[in-house]
Amino acid sequence: MVSANNLKQYARPDVSQMTLDIIDAIKTNQTVQFMYGGKDTIREMLPKEFFGDFDGFGGWTAPEGDGGEWRKFRLNKIDEWLGIPIQYKVYVELNMSGYPIDDDVSDKLHELLDSTEPVVYRLKPKGL
Repeated sequence: MVSANNLKQYARPDVSQMTLDIIDAIKTNQTVQFMYGGKDTIREMLPKEFFGDFDGFGGWTAPEGDGGEWRKFRLNKIDEWLGIPIQYKVYVELNMSGYPIDDDVSDKLHELLDSTEPVVYRLKPKGL
């Protein structure tokens, strides 16, 4: 019997979804994120091609020309698939009175980040 704690090691990412995400990333020149080879590090890569009979994909570990290296990854060795990252805008709300200027807002943000008060924010995916 497989316990819930050990289930992750048996559950493989969906190869069909990975393939579709990689095709979309190649067409739109976007990165994909995934965990590979038993390491707990999230890798980010700009895919450029498939190899074999869609056995894996190759691409740059950083934008081409920015010091990245060309790597190839086999789909059957991917431990966790995150796909194309969603870009977000983060909106932080501050309660202020009067007529604050940029320096007042900056000071208030620094004060909030240095305090133990919880930060209240909203996430909104870009493009929505």
